[in-house]
This record gives sequence, structure tokens and C-alpha cells, in this order.
Amino acid sequence: MDNEARSRLLLRSRKVGATALVAGGLVAGSFGVAAATTGSSSGSSSGSSSGSMPAPSHPGWGGPRGMGGPRGMGGPGAMGGTVTAVSPTLLTVSRPDGTSVSYTLTSSTTYQKDHAASTYAALAVGEHVAVRTSAPPSSSSTTPATAVEVDIVLPHLGGVVQSVSTSGSSSTIVVADAQGFWRTIVTSASTTYTDNGSSVSSPTITKGEFVNAAGNIDATHTTLDATSVAIGKPTPPARP
Repeated sequence: MDNEARSRLLLRSRKVGATALVAGGLVAGSFGVAAATTGSSSGSSSGSSSGSMPAPSHPGWGGPRGMGGPRGMGGPGAMGGTVTAVSPTLLTVSRPDGTSVSYTLTSSTTYQKDHAASTYAALAVGEHVAVRTSAPPSSSSTTPATAVEVDIVLPHLGGVVQSVSTSGSSSTIVVADAQGFWRTIVTSASTTYTDNGSSVSSPTITKGEFVNAAGNIDATHTTLDATSVAIGKPTPPARP
């Protein structure tokens, strides 16, 4: 074979090899596109599935289920405020925004005080309440909405005990709240106690323990006169 024939044969071999490489690249590229498409589809499906899962609801203190909120204490439609006048048939409440609202009380109206069943007799001027009605009060109506349930909401004060001093049947408990402010709780002979959920008659409260007290704000507006004291941190609600 002469030199010219050898050159033509070598050139032809190179062209065939290049064509094969291009074809191989196209196949590899197609596989890469397919893989990318598959990956994108999988990611999209996973994201869609994850996005459609309902987020867990954790009603917190002062959140959407807080007193006076759309799902406030007292049930859907409850409105909170301070009692300014009360009679067996009519309850008048001053809301935080300064407006005043009246509610009709009937024999079917139920009452709660600090999450326990109560009666109309527990209502008094100055009490903080949440009132649930069968329908939201109408500003255009002259007839007060009927109260289905009235919850008397006691002030609460909780924190880590800093000091305890006792005089007779009364104790003064100083606690540090979550923000570091020191607050004072005063107990009396009528104060009830629970320790980690169990009722106790003569508890021993020591520095470093966590307590949560419910009661009434005293005349100086600086201490809480406790009607009940719970020792130990409350158990957080279970996740739904």
C-alpha cells in the first residue's frame, strides 16, 4: 500500500472515532438530562408532600388561644375584659381598648373560675373575665348578646423562688420571673397548694424551686395575694 492510501485510511479511521465519541457524548448527555429530570421530579414530589403536611399547633400563653383572642379562654368568640358592673341579668365589661360591652345573663349561663366550675356569686366588679356568646356582639344592636359562659380569670404569677419568709399562717415568697424581675407572692391560711400535681396541706417551699400562684392583686398593685400555689414546673402540652 502506498503512502497516499495509508494517509486516506488513517484519516477515515480518525473520522469514525470522532463520530463514535460524539455519539457517546450524546448518549451520556441524554442520561444526564434524564437523571436531572428524575432528580427534579423526585425533589418536587418530596417538597410537595412535605409542604402539604399540617404544621403542629402549639397554643401558647397569649397566642391565638389567649384570653380575648379569636379562640380565647371561654371558647370560640370569647371576649376578655374587666367587670365594671354586674347584676343577675346583666354583665358589663370594659375591654382593653377602652370600649364597654354588656352581656345578658340567663339561668343557662355557666361560670368558671380559674378553670374550675363556679357560680354567678363569684362575679364581682374588678374581676377579669372572658365571656363567650353564641354569636359575636353586634355594635348595631341595642340588645346585649347573651352570655353562654363566663370565665373568671385570676391573675397568675410564677417564677423561681429567691426567698421565703413565714410569719404565723402567712408566707411571703419572692420569685424571679422569666425576664429576671423579682415578684412577691403572699399566702394565707386559706391558700391551697399542689406539689407536682398532688394536693398538699403543709408544703415546704425552698429557694430554687419553681412556683406558679393564682390569686388577686393587692391594693398596692405590687404583690399577689395567692389563693392557690402550684409547686413544680407545669407539664408542657403534648404535641398533636
